Amino acid sequence: MEIMLPPNAHDHQFPLLLFVQGSAWRKQNMAGHLVQLLPFCKRGYVVAMVEYRSSKIAGFPAQIEDTKKALHFMVGHQKEFHIDPERIFLWGDSSGANTALSTGLTLHNNLLEDDQAAVFSDIQVRGIIDFYGPINLLTMNDQPSIQDHMGSDSPEGAFIGHKRVDQHPELAQKTSPLHFIRKDANIPPIFIIHGDHDRIVPFEQSVELYRKLKAEDKQVVFYQLKGADHGDEAFYKDNVYDLVEKFIHQNS
Repeated sequence: MEIMLPPNAHDHQFPLLLFVQGSAWRKQNMAGHLVQLLPFCKRGYVVAMVEYRSSKIAGFPAQIEDTKKALHFMVGHQKEFHIDPERIFLWGDSSGANTALSTGLTLHNNLLEDDQAAVFSDIQVRGIIDFYGPINLLTMNDQPSIQDHMGSDSPEGAFIGHKRVDQHPELAQKTSPLHFIRKDANIPPIFIIHGDHDRIVPFEQSVELYRKLKAEDKQVVFYQLKGADHGDEAFYKDNVYDLVEKFIHQNS
């Protein structure tokens, strides 16, 4: 895990942004977003970048388990890292967004069947920030994309144990944040942003998530970044960061 603190962190408590780096669930390049996330440290946030086990080592739900462990560690060391435990947000991009969503949506229940709900009973996530995350593995090949998402050697196939996605629909459904969204579930507010020219994770994936959240009367904001491709630099500009910070302030 990489941890970045605001300047003069010893004087105050700061919101925690637990960021999950996208990697198609493969080995992460942990330096990939360090520079891009540095502005949030300067804005007054503790940023912790989670390193999860790659799909080569362990498939679903290992990545969620690792993110929960990272969250538990950060909260357990809140004084050391000057964290305000009342202002915790999960954030991820691409596969990291899938992981951040599933982490936040299963923190206080046993829908993941990991028996960890009691461990996190005192931890309140105020919101989840989803940058162009894959949401439903079973529909990705039906939507515009330049790569296959069904094969056993695809990122999605490797994520579920190097199996064909379409031949294991029940397992694929469990990897979807949609699986955890229910009207009676306590779900934190969710921020979604996705480029409408995304050639890897179809824009329609975020549409599915937005529609499901609205159907279940959950709090969500959804931004369409016009002309942006997957992981486009346009996501890491001040105008987008301002939207993220507005969401954080509204839910703190």
